[in-house]
Amino acid sequence: AYKAESTLKRCVESVISQSYNDWELILVDDGSTDTTPSICDEYASKDNRIIALHKENGGVSSARNFGIEKASGDWITFLDADDEIESSFLSYFVEGSANDDFQLSFYSDYISVYNGEKRVNYVGKGEFFPKNRINLFLEKYIDSPILKAVHSNFFLTKIIKEKSIRFDSKIRAGEDHVFVLDYLLYVDAAKVIR
Repeated sequence: AYKAESTLKRCVESVISQSYNDWELILVDDGSTDTTPSICDEYASKDNRIIALHKENGGVSSARNFGIEKASGDWITFLDADDEIESSFLSYFVEGSANDDFQLSFYSDYISVYNGEKRVNYVGKGEFFPKNRINLFLEKYIDSPILKAVHSNFFLTKIIKEKSIRFDSKIRAGEDHVFVLDYLLYVDAAKVIR
């Protein structure tokens, strides 16, 4: 979050309102000069699932990397301070991951709002891609917008940390896609949920 006082509360409230309750939210204040730092601290003081971190301004990649270092959950997904998730976001993932072993997952659709216009973006049908079908997954989705961003994707924390996958702070555009491509080197199975 950087100078995000106008959107941060809405973002955090969307996480707090999840129907699935076993989550950890790491708020990274990237050197904001507005009330963003105090908003982060306020939420962290009220909910022990929320961790507020503060650092000097270094950009979105630097902030995400700082958060990754502190993450302790099995899975990581990313939200920017102007993002919002529906109350079923985490529960659908937990339900969808119960019967299959995979290293990357995303939803079959997601909602975006641009210039006030709300749109449902269809990615593809819900499907599990085990090891013997991972090439089909890559053929279908490697150039998809869903894999050019980290939002709505679920990544195994263990892989990110053990393989030292990080966002490149020198890249100002497309850093998400580079991160995903680096991560995909270690994906044997993937799932589109729902």
